[in-house]
Amino acid sequence: MRERSEMQQPAGGQTRSIAGALLLFWLGSTLLPRFAARLGLPPAPLDGLLAPLLSLLLLLGLCFLFPRLHLPGHMHWQGQFLGYALAGAAIAIALGYGAGFLQGSVMASPYDRSPLGILINVWKLLPALLAREYLRAFAIGSAYQEARHPRALLLLITLLLSLGEMKLQKIAFLADEQSLFIYLAQDVLPAVAQSALLSHLVLYGGGAAGSAYAITLSLFPRLFPFLPSLPWLADAALGLSVPAVMLLFLRARAQALCKRRKSRQGGGGVLGFSLTLLISVLLVWFTVGVFPLYPSVVLTGSMEPEIRPGDLLLVRSFGREEEIYALEAGDVVGFRRGEIIITHRIMEVCCDEYGNLSFVTKGDNNASADVGTVAPNELTGKVMRSIPKIGLPLVWMRGGESVPEGVQDEVYEGS
Repeated sequence: MRERSEMQQPAGGQTRSIAGALLLFWLGSTLLPRFAARLGLPPAPLDGLLAPLLSLLLLLGLCFLFPRLHLPGHMHWQGQFLGYALAGAAIAIALGYGAGFLQGSVMASPYDRSPLGILINVWKLLPALLAREYLRAFAIGSAYQEARHPRALLLLITLLLSLGEMKLQKIAFLADEQSLFIYLAQDVLPAVAQSALLSHLVLYGGGAAGSAYAITLSLFPRLFPFLPSLPWLADAALGLSVPAVMLLFLRARAQALCKRRKSRQGGGGVLGFSLTLLISVLLVWFTVGVFPLYPSVVLTGSMEPEIRPGDLLLVRSFGREEEIYALEAGDVVGFRRGEIIITHRIMEVCCDEYGNLSFVTKGDNNASADVGTVAPNELTGKVMRSIPKIGLPLVWMRGGESVPEGVQDEVYEGS
């Protein structure tokens, strides 16, 4: 008996037409409930019962009615990429919750975690994600079957499927350029990055790899009693950095497998992948200042002998107003002057009759205090610790740059 993959299949153009029609059907059934109120349609039937049923029917059709198309990834890769998918989802979850706990931005889960509530959440989520990822696999398989430009079709499939993950209804409430920028950074770009990652997981590991990543990432918050409530910058950094780093790894790993390299030679095991992804994302987060503790490198000598050029400072940003009011003489703080960051010691805390604070600062190696006091909104953080000489290469690269009048210390901030 012949396998389904060996059975006679429709012509490439016909298969791609079927895939395109199914993509449009899925996109319409996904987006319609979100705009039902604006269109004057009742959202309850689609959102509650019909949408999972439609997804289930689509999934059954993809599995039993339509031909199973060959994907570029080989069959013996699929278990390996399934492991990468599960490890990547676990690390993304751990980073999200870790950032939430570090910043004190954790809230109680709004999802119903009773047995019936869990069943309802699984019913609403599982068929939709499985149908989406196996539809992705069918569409990508049809693109690579006979298409002249399969990568262009891969990009189109990725963008179409990312629309279902964007909160498009927010567009009506964008009031200015700032809200538009936040919407793009927090919703649009992470959705595209996530869809690109899922497309490559499916490309190399089949629908099972994409489904495993999507289900793990989406189902865990509905079962766990707490959710991270991150600021938009942290949320955007997480949504972009994890898919980007993981995508780069997957592409490199697939190229290595194509050249028949052994897994141990390429460092491509699941453990090695997990460590690489975790370290890379942590470095990105430290660079953009997602964590409350971020690195800065001292470039001048106004704080000698305690802090010297090339020392790496660990600076804790101010998350609450109470932390600024707790500052006292002797603390070393960072503050903005123009486009740069200065790190000096507080000599005096001033408070006017209305309770407004300001700070007199001075470099330890300077003869006099800095010109002008520092306002609370100019503070960037409090220095917690210095690590000697780690930043010397940056000092050599940026030597000779000027500092603002009245201060003699320049710091390169990693956030």
